[in-house]
Amino acid sequence: MRASLPNLDDAADERLAALIGSMEAPGATVTEFLRADREFHLSSYAGAPPGETAQIIGRMWNTTQHYRREFTKLTARAGAGGVAGMGATHLEHRLLLDCIRRRDPDDAERVLVMHIRRTRLALEQQRELFR
Repeated sequence: MRASLPNLDDAADERLAALIGSMEAPGATVTEFLRADREFHLSSYAGAPPGETAQIIGRMWNTTQHYRREFTKLTARAGAGGVAGMGATHLEHRLLLDCIRRRDPDDAERVLVMHIRRTRLALEQQRELFR
């Protein structure tokens, strides 16, 4: 029997969709994007079983905030239209929401791994961030 995402419901899906809209909004600033991105990801993890995992996710999220900010600034600068021009990132968020709406944790995991890997690979090109 395949696992589902029992802690996420239609109301959670709608909130996640609204956060995607905020991240994609023309004129959104890096700060606005990062606020919505944080809420989006932490809310999406509510589908995971409660316990120590949630605490680990919170700690990891907080300790890597600097890198997400730098990635967002780099990507927004490279793409046309600021954070509204971060096409691949926005697509990944939409793919993750699709997995959540289908209550498919296996596909959600795959999309999230891709999302994190793409960010990590882009940051590896910015060695000065790690000095």
